[in-house]
Order: sequence, then structure tokens, then C-alpha cells
Amino acid sequence: KTLPEASTGQEPRNQPTSVEERNAWPWWKVKKWSVQIMSRLFSRYGIPSYAEDEVKEFARHFSVNVAPQFLGPVCETLNLRPSGQFCTDRVVHLCLTFVDLAVELAPTYKLLKPHMDFLLYKVCFPTMCLTAEDIEQFENDPHEFVHKQNSPLADFYDPRMSAITLVTDLVKHRGKDVTQPLLSFLTEIIQRYGSSEDAAKNHVEKDGALLAFGSLSDLLLSKKKYSSELEGLMVSSVFPDFNSPVGFLRCRACWMVQRFSTVTWSDDGSNLRNLIQLVLQRLSDPALPVQIEASKALRFLIEVDGAETTLLPVLPQILNEYFRIMNEIGNDEVVA
Repeated sequence: KTLPEASTGQEPRNQPTSVEERNAWPWWKVKKWSVQIMSRLFSRYGIPSYAEDEVKEFARHFSVNVAPQFLGPVCETLNLRPSGQFCTDRVVHLCLTFVDLAVELAPTYKLLKPHMDFLLYKVCFPTMCLTAEDIEQFENDPHEFVHKQNSPLADFYDPRMSAITLVTDLVKHRGKDVTQPLLSFLTEIIQRYGSSEDAAKNHVEKDGALLAFGSLSDLLLSKKKYSSELEGLMVSSVFPDFNSPVGFLRCRACWMVQRFSTVTWSDDGSNLRNLIQLVLQRLSDPALPVQIEASKALRFLIEVDGAETTLLPVLPQILNEYFRIMNEIGNDEVVA
């Protein structure tokens, strides 16, 4: 059911204009519960091989006759934001969770497959990108930004997390259809960023592309045809971001080190030494989120062969920075 803006005068009337009030509006709550119930039913009965013996017959009926009918309204709801309409974060999160369940089931994937470009590039990728509110929070309330980005509850309400999960599961279960086009899309974004004039660079888009690459790190590192390209990606597209004037790109560069610390370096060790120095510099970055991601990155680099020759001489300074960051954020996660 379409929920029109209050200005149209259509039923249901009087939709609020603020996000907080919309989240509490009964009609959006109805949508939330509708998708949640569909997801619960799908998770229990959608894939017959996972169902308990006493309900397998019903599960077979559900997977063929019921689950595909759920997909239409879910995809229509996911099209609200790409078409310029409003949808609450919670409803987007639940819709993406439902689609994630549908990817593994043949009858529902058959319906999804023709719309894969829309799903990946119009829904998932924009959802993974930072919003204006995220950037404002990064710059003006860094403690809250750090808390939000590291919240263990994010998997249960954050649409960005459900978009990441959907993309990784598509690559896992439907890789032949998805992987190469997706990597080409992300590579094009990275290359366009590198070739653009400074004023024309889309920083948010590049951050989203790196987030997608990093989220696929297990796959990329495990396959030789991809792993051989990762050194070039890190040196040409991540190393420069350690000194970017854009704070959230410096933060993403540190995060990428965590995802790709096991990359095989083909040179004489200078790339690894350079990377360690770049991360060490970010420990004293002006932005708190960058400091924290840098401290996490060092935990991964410490385990890399050859890293000790660069790290041991500056170990006292590293410990001082760690203790300072711990005091600032009030916990010891950076050294866990």
C-alpha cells in the first residue's frame, strides 16, 4: 500500500514530515510488521530442506506458491527511495533481509534475477554509502559516530548492514551472475574518482565502493584471479586516502587495511613499510574515528611477516597513543 505525503490529501492522510514522527506513524509500523512477519515465515518455511520434518510438506507448498508472491510488494517498497519517495530505515532493513533470504531459493531468485542491476546498483549500493547525516555526525559528534559504527545491534536495525549482507550473500550463492559485473561497477567508480579533478571527486561514492570491496575481502583473497589485483588496488586507491583532506576517507583507508592485511606484497617490502608508516601517522589524526580505525589496523599489521622491523623501534610511542585513545573513548577495544 502506498503511503502518500500529507500534501497530496490522499488516504491515509496526515503523514508526518519529520523522520522521527514517521518512524512512529502507525502506517509505517504496519509496513514494518508486515515485512517482519513475511521474513519470519520465509526463514522458517521458505527453504524446504531446512524445515523440520513435520512441516516439510507445507514448506514445499510455501516455497513454490507463497514466497514468490511476497517478493512483489517487498521490491516495490525497496523502489521507494530510488524513485525519490520516503521509506523508513527499519522498513528498508527488513525488506533487504527478506530479499537476502529469497536469494537462496530457486523460485524467488528466478524472479529476482532480471532485476539484479536495480537491486545492486539502485538499492544496495546507495544504501551502503554514507548519508549527509553520517558525515555531519563524523565531523561534529565523533564519539556518537564511533558508537553507531561499532554497535553490536547494527545488524538488527541498520539498513547499511543488511545491504552489505545481501551483496556478500549474492556473491556467495549467485556468484556466476553477480560477481564480475559488480566488481566492474566498483572498479569503474574507483577509476573515475582517481581521474577526476578535485572539485568533481565524489568522496561518498568512493567510500561506498571501498566498503563493498572490503566486505568481499574473503572472496577476493581466496581466489587467485582477484587476489593478484589487490596489491594494485591498495597502492593506487587506498594508500593516497591516508592523506586525504576528507576525514571519512582516511577512516575508510584504515578499515581497508583490516580487511586486506594478508595481501601478498610483490616488492622488496617497501609497500608494507610505507603502509605501516601511513597507519602510524593516523594514530594522531585530528578525527577520533580515524584514530580508532588506525589502532585496529595495527592489530592486523603486527601479524604480518616483516612488520616487526618497522614497529619495534616505535613501540613505546604506539603504546602511548593507544592509552590516549582508550582514555578518550572509555574502553579498551583498541587493544583487544
